[in-house]
Amino acid sequence: MKIQDMQKKENKLSFKIIDSDISFVNALRRIVIESVPVLAIDIVEFSKNDSVLYDEIIAHRFGLVPLKTDLKTFKLREECSCNGKGCNKCSVKLKLSVKDREVFSSDLKSKGVDIVYDMPIVNLMPEQELELVAEAKLGVGKEHVKFVPGLVWHTYDTENEITFNIESWGQIEPKEIFTSAVNIFDKKLKEFDKAISKL
Repeated sequence: MKIQDMQKKENKLSFKIIDSDISFVNALRRIVIESVPVLAIDIVEFSKNDSVLYDEIIAHRFGLVPLKTDLKTFKLREECSCNGKGCNKCSVKLKLSVKDREVFSSDLKSKGVDIVYDMPIVNLMPEQELELVAEAKLGVGKEHVKFVPGLVWHTYDTENEITFNIESWGQIEPKEIFTSAVNIFDKKLKEFDKAISKL
């Protein structure tokens, strides 16, 4: 397998994969979607919500906000020493308190977490308040779509070369998405090989 014509522009990466089977390329695409971990808001606890939107709708909107952080400092809950209870190794809390104005994703405050886009959440009228604490965790796309790191697809050109494309939502760089997917794929193949050798 060879990789050629790599092009990176902002949060997009594309390259040609030569001398490879389509099933292998599609497996890489599925691993990006299902298994590359990113940080996303999972639980939202409201102390005040005077807005016109239900708690569930606001929580859903916050869940889709891309969060950027150093993922090397986090672990998946099922791999964490807290046994999935939630600790600073596998989760992080973000606070929000807004009154009398439109609420944006950038109103979420936490150390070590950057909000990638300033997304509108809900508009508060005079005397209305929104106050909450959100908990973000590391997760993967097969658990929920909010953990998918970006858009990934492949196409063919006239010479029957496969072009692989990654467009990141902003949590991690597209090159890091691809590298992570390759490492996960390699790990899965080794686990499969070990299982086969026991037969």
